[in-house]
Amino acid sequence: MQYPFEEIYLMGEGLYASGTATLESAGDGYDGEFYVTSITFDKGPTLSRANMLKGTFNRMLFERIASEIEASDAAAEAFAEEEQGMREGVADFRRTTFTRSSVYSDTHERRLIAYIDTLPGHPVKGASLEHNHGAAE
Repeated sequence: MQYPFEEIYLMGEGLYASGTATLESAGDGYDGEFYVTSITFDKGPTLSRANMLKGTFNRMLFERIASEIEASDAAAEAFAEEEQGMREGVADFRRTTFTRSSVYSDTHERRLIAYIDTLPGHPVKGASLEHNHGAAE
């Protein structure tokens, strides 16, 4: 998820950072826990955890900002809300898919019955398959 941050104190008098951090789940067994994978500064570069060399200024800057965000109650709350929304979205998708499948099946069955009713030699026009099962031609 994308998490916007403003004025994270870095050092000295008035050196702050603002931008957007990408938060990812810490994985199975770590419900609600996350970590920062990348940081994009407002009108600036993107720092990625995967591309940091140990001891570089960019690495120290990334770690400073990431640690502030990872310890932030606001970020934890935003991540939990996003995660809950994703779970609800998956449940809604499953419900919708099931409902659409049921509707599709019913519609498909009606079309199939209507087609069978048009076939020559069909015993009773407009009757359902259950009623015609085993009927003599």
